[in-house]
Amino acid sequence: MKKILLIIDIVIADILTKYWVNMSDPEFSVIGNILKITHVKNTGVAFGTPLPGISFVIPVILLGIGIFIWKSWKTLSQIEKTGYLMILTGGLLNALERTLFGSVTDFISLQYFAVFNVADIAITGGVILILSTLFSQPKK
Repeated sequence: MKKILLIIDIVIADILTKYWVNMSDPEFSVIGNILKITHVKNTGVAFGTPLPGISFVIPVILLGIGIFIWKSWKTLSQIEKTGYLMILTGGLLNALERTLFGSVTDFISLQYFAVFNVADIAITGGVILILSTLFSQPKK
């Protein structure tokens, strides 16, 4: 049940923040030059990386992750389950937006980094959770 609520929270937060950004076109500083809110239409892939022609691969990757989760569900730890679901949810949100509108709305800008959104945070958080389980496994 907690995982379903997490997925719902990610979906709602992503949709509402992207809607707000698209309606208000904000441009302001939160913490000096370090953290800003700015409206960017990302036609690239993760963190604005331009990779023309690759967008058809993203649904295939998400499908692969979905199949992996489904087949491995019983053997995954709770942290891994949460991580994979976060990656899948964020990836599907961005893929759906890219399919419907031709780009992804990004708006959180960190100095010396890319502009990103809530779905990207979910994806990154999921990767961190999965990596944490890899590095915390007892050595055999």
